[in-house]
Amino acid sequence: MGRIGILNICTFNTTTLPSSKTLHNMKATFKEITYNSTEWVDAVKLREKILREPLGSYFTKQELAEEKNHIQVAGFINNTLVATAVLVPEGEAMKMQRVVVAENLRGLNIG
Repeated sequence: MGRIGILNICTFNTTTLPSSKTLHNMKATFKEITYNSTEWVDAVKLREKILREPLGSYFTKQELAEEKNHIQVAGFINNTLVATAVLVPEGEAMKMQRVVVAENLRGLNIG
């Protein structure tokens, strides 16, 4: 297990999941993901789509390289990425950044 372990959270939807009427019985699993893994690449794509593309910008290579030193967290339902966040060490604390929830899941208290 990673440094943060696994958390179980309830109720979310994504395009590959059942309709919102069945969401109350579903659980999302959050876990630490590895820098430069397939899961990390998917998380970056989701963050970029939601946080950067609307502003006409993209993550730079330098920004992404700095993430080697950060903790990457991603939420999955049925092995589908639905949320992500980056925890950045700041002294004895962690700063949460780049928190993203898939657009069709907003308002369901997962972010």
